[in-house]
Amino acid sequence: MARLAACKKENKPVDGDDIQELAAYWQDFLKTFSDIDQDIVDAAHKFHAENNDPHLNYGLTHELYGYLSKAIEAMNDEC
Repeated sequence: MARLAACKKENKPVDGDDIQELAAYWQDFLKTFSDIDQDIVDAAHKFHAENNDPHLNYGLTHELYGYLSKAIEAMNDEC
């Protein structure tokens, strides 16, 4: 989360190497955590997109999640 926040603070582009590395890490983490169950991956994305409670988001604020989502979209656009 600290690296993601630093990238956001520095206004690094979502298609830049730094943030793309973090987006790939997030995707890999979700796939590992969910045992590649797309319903679980989708539920995790929905949770973070809709939940603003700082006690439940473990540092992934609504603002950071939006930034990460844009990076994931950029990553998917390249594929």
